[in-house]
Amino acid sequence: MSDADEGANAAPYTFDFRTGNEDNTIMLEQDGVLRTAARFNHKIKDHFGLHIRVFDNGSPPLYSDTWVSVKVIEESQYPPVITPLEVSVNSYMDRFPGARIGKLFATDQDQYDKLSYALAPSPSLPSPLQLFEVEPSEGILRALPGLDVGQYQVNVTVSDGKFTSYTLVKVNVDLLTEEVR
Repeated sequence: MSDADEGANAAPYTFDFRTGNEDNTIMLEQDGVLRTAARFNHKIKDHFGLHIRVFDNGSPPLYSDTWVSVKVIEESQYPPVITPLEVSVNSYMDRFPGARIGKLFATDQDQYDKLSYALAPSPSLPSPLQLFEVEPSEGILRALPGLDVGQYQVNVTVSDGKFTSYTLVKVNVDLLTEEVR
């Protein structure tokens, strides 16, 4: 929030609901933070259109209006499902420079869930954290420089914020030499 006025004509601000909160299910703190004042049920009411007025501390006080849309969604009911992934990488002269090697795909039956990808250690597997990385929001899997020839199993998680699912990604790194043409 900003105010072109300075000193006594600026903060502290006063916030007030104009419309949209007639049932008092949302609280508006005097720092501008919205908080729930009741348990929501998306089947009864799934949207609040709030008209809020903000007054400055001037004499006379000036104000600005803003509108906030609050969507009430159902709590996550289903865990994400990950599509298995197996990747083959060619390493020329055993000098792998590092690169994007694949993309993880996951789905979730909950319409509003946002999925987050991560690498996870496994008690039975060597730590992949020094050899691989995954982009959290897109699921892009990268192999880091110095990846040796061999087979790797990378433990990957996908979370919707409530449920977490796991899968192993198999990565095969094959050697390419001058003789292969």
